[in-house]
Amino acid sequence: MRPLNSMRTVTPDASLASALEVMARDDFNQLPVISNGHLEGVLSRAEILRYLQTRAELKA
Repeated sequence: MRPLNSMRTVTPDASLASALEVMARDDFNQLPVISNGHLEGVLSRAEILRYLQTRAELKA
């Protein structure tokens, strides 16, 4: 466990691209989503990639 203020986080309005950049740069598989000091959820690299793949397939 680490204190929240020492972790890399994103806000709910962050783009998926920026979240993936943070994950890739810092080699994280998950990234907490924080709003007003509260945990709103957790983004996972696998889920983001799955979403992007599904979106690309639907456009084809």
